[in-house]
Amino acid sequence: MIKNNKVFLIISLIAVVLLINTSCKDFGVPEYSFTVTHGEGIGGLPAAGTYSYKELSSINYEYIFIDDSERSPGVYINDSSVSAASAGTIIMYRDIEIFVGDVDFIGTWKLTTTDTSNEQKESIVVFSGNSLLEGTFTDDSDSGYTGTWTVENNIITMLYTERNDYKIVGSISPKYLSGTIFSTSINIGSWSMIK
Repeated sequence: MIKNNKVFLIISLIAVVLLINTSCKDFGVPEYSFTVTHGEGIGGLPAAGTYSYKELSSINYEYIFIDDSERSPGVYINDSSVSAASAGTIIMYRDIEIFVGDVDFIGTWKLTTTDTSNEQKESIVVFSGNSLLEGTFTDDSDSGYTGTWTVENNIITMLYTERNDYKIVGSISPKYLSGTIFSTSINIGSWSMIK
C-alpha cells in the first residue's frame, strides 16, 4: 500500500509540474505596445509604427523637422497637452502612444463650455487657415460666432470677432484641447474640445 501511495504521489507531482509548465508559459515580464505617429516632414527614430517592448525597457527617441533645423517638433506622449523634448528616453511601464510634430488644428472639433455655475453648452468649431500657428474659426452655436486663433508655446488663443471681450485660452494636444474662458480678463468658465 505504501508503495502505491509513493507511485501515486510521484505521478501527481509530475502532472502538477507539467500543468504548471504548460499553463504558466505567459507569466514573466509583461510586454507593452509603443505606437509612434508622425506629422508631415518629420525625421528621426523610432520610425512611425507599433512596436512591442518588455516592461521597464528604455526607448531612446530623437526627431527633427526635415526642412527646418531651427525648430524642434513636439513629442506628445499619450495625448498629453505638454510636449516632451524632441529627443530623450521613455521607460515602458504601460502601453504608450506618441505623436511627433505640430498639432494640426485644421478641421472640425466638438467644443464643450462650462460656465461658473456648471452649466454646459456644446457646439461645433471649425478651424481653418494656411498655417498650423494661426487662422480663423467658425462656431456653430446659436450666435454663429467667428474669430481668429493663434498658437504660441503650445497655448492656443481664440479671439471672437463679434465679442471683443471674449477670449478662450488653453493647452493643446493632437486630439484634445482645454482651458479657460475669459470675458474682459475675468475667468468665466472652462472649455474642452475633442477632434
